[in-house]
Amino acid sequence: MTSDVSVNQSFIDVLKMGEIIIPAYQRAYSWGEKQLEEFIADLKSHQQRTGHGNYYLGHFIFERNNNNALEIIDGQQRITTALLFLSACKRLNQVIVHEVFKYISNFTVTDYDSIAFKELINCGYINNINTASQKRMQIAISGGSDSFKGFDSYIKNNSDKVDDLINIICNSYVSFALYEDKSVAAQIFELHNTRGVNLTETEKVKSYLMKQIFLLSSKPQEDILILQEHFSKIYELEEKANQNWIKGEMTLDNILMYHLRAVDDGNKLSAFNSPNTSSGDNGSLSYVKGKIEKLQSDANKILDYIFKLTREFNNTVEIVTNTIPYLDKKYRLLGDVLMLDKDRSMNFLLRLFRTKNPLDNKILERWERFLFCYEFIYHKGIFYNLDYANRGSFDLILKEINSDSDSKIISDLINDYFVGNKRFAKRKLEENNNSFWSWVVWYYDVDDENDKVYNKKATRNWLLKNAYNSWKLIPYLLYKYEIENCQANIEKIRDNVIKSNRISIDHIVARGSEVAQKITENINGIGNLAIITVSANSSLQNSNVKNHAKAFEKLGLEHTAKQVTKWIDHDDLSLSIETRSHDILDFLCNYFIKPINIWSGSSIYLNYQ
Repeated sequence: MTSDVSVNQSFIDVLKMGEIIIPAYQRAYSWGEKQLEEFIADLKSHQQRTGHGNYYLGHFIFERNNNNALEIIDGQQRITTALLFLSACKRLNQVIVHEVFKYISNFTVTDYDSIAFKELINCGYINNINTASQKRMQIAISGGSDSFKGFDSYIKNNSDKVDDLINIICNSYVSFALYEDKSVAAQIFELHNTRGVNLTETEKVKSYLMKQIFLLSSKPQEDILILQEHFSKIYELEEKANQNWIKGEMTLDNILMYHLRAVDDGNKLSAFNSPNTSSGDNGSLSYVKGKIEKLQSDANKILDYIFKLTREFNNTVEIVTNTIPYLDKKYRLLGDVLMLDKDRSMNFLLRLFRTKNPLDNKILERWERFLFCYEFIYHKGIFYNLDYANRGSFDLILKEINSDSDSKIISDLINDYFVGNKRFAKRKLEENNNSFWSWVVWYYDVDDENDKVYNKKATRNWLLKNAYNSWKLIPYLLYKYEIENCQANIEKIRDNVIKSNRISIDHIVARGSEVAQKITENINGIGNLAIITVSANSSLQNSNVKNHAKAFEKLGLEHTAKQVTKWIDHDDLSLSIETRSHDILDFLCNYFIKPINIWSGSSIYLNYQ
């Protein structure tokens, strides 16, 4: 092992050491407005001081590769930010002369961002932004909000201080460690970072795995390189995750959590709800440490687990960022089931996509109805009476989905769980009406007026009169009602309403309006509710029905817009709401509760007939 440690080296002296690159296995640029604002604030604060020494830019860890270039093991965010700032100073003040500018070209970011980085430092803009990291670098230069207007704006407003700002950064001192040995650099990185708060959970897991390789492998250099190659692909795919994702953000930490729950090293057969969270005491790092501790220091088993885990995780990131968005264009139910229940559907899909012939519409149709009906009866507590083990995470289904499963096997699995096949029950079912399916139909159809809890009136009333805020699946029910009743532009609805968690529930007849005082009985009923964005809902407030109809049409909610437009000149809005309520209830029954064509050929179909 060869290492050099310097504490008082200036930043410009580090740049003079030669080519500096961010290796592909490291994360791309990830600083957001908060960190960029702090960077500017630190410069301003230091500029206002006199006689307090040089600015401290931070600690860096380098590894010298076979081409004699310095690979950044730790510190890439600070170096990238400093060079983006210096390049902006040069671009906006062409007359400035400083030796640092000739060394900026010595720096190279990850391969997939390198062209964009060069465009940014030379021109101040990126022609085609393709990754989230490129967008973040562009924000650093040109700003992204009122609170952070970008380096260009700050430099223009402080043009008389540019020379001073350049000197502060160039003369700032850094501490750094340079290692010739990849395995030692990996261990130092793990020790230096995993106890801090700046790393993502995925980075902490990667660092921990690298340390285990260093401690246990007979050829740590080679094995760490294998791990790094996997993470190189993972980080490149990560940049696509949030741009492709169907609803809200899908961070790499979330993908890792879902992967560990569903797949792990490819041999998972139980505990499909673990880890409980993406980080913290019950997070992904804690889970991986626990798995390795159970291997009782058996080097071969631990290394085998590490390489299987990273290989399978690489496959999972590929599935989430490429496979699912691509197939969703053909199978729209794929995105829908993720909106319906992301946690359970991620478990199901990550196992499904590792089988042969993994996807057809019948599987997705049954899975959607199954999830919805589960929540439909669980909402009122009925599921507590059923004889199913592991009802929450569906372990009994998931463990039977393996590499040998074909489409029919998986489709039958869902059917058997749904109808109460004895292999999924704690004890043999004596009567068919003890099945999950029979409870669903009974709960919907029951009309015993003497039943104080589950009579027909009680069953329907919470939808007809009090659906608002009473059931978490109301938004999904309204979304499906919208897209299944007309030739809806599903992509437009998803982009405008569903993505980025912008969905809200709108009262078509506003609760604060004058008209609402006359229809208090069903103002919160399902017929008076529609999906909308949070911002549109806020702007409408107590607006009239006509404005609500226009808002729906603008968002692509054409079916709802046409319905509500007919209300504008209708004298009896209470009747309009009631009519729409029953239309939605009919849809709920025909699409979710009794979709005979979905279960055709199954025991559900035979028993219902």
